[in-house]
Amino acid sequence: MTPIHPRRYRELYRTESAAQAAITGYQIGQTPKTGKGPYGWHVNAVIDGAEVEADVEVLLWSDIVRDSMETSIPATY
Repeated sequence: MTPIHPRRYRELYRTESAAQAAITGYQIGQTPKTGKGPYGWHVNAVIDGAEVEADVEVLLWSDIVRDSMETSIPATY
């Protein structure tokens, strides 16, 4: 599987959560992440009358590979 860019994950979340909201009647909104740290976004929703908030963070594939290769390339494999 080839890794995809975090913007694509955000776009998938936006479109799929809108489709889910249309089916269920939930209210789901997405805003850019504020502050430092990994790539991500903030979610506000109303689900069955309850207000819900979540922060979603995406770890970049290159970060995982870079960290695993710090010791040596053979150790990575």
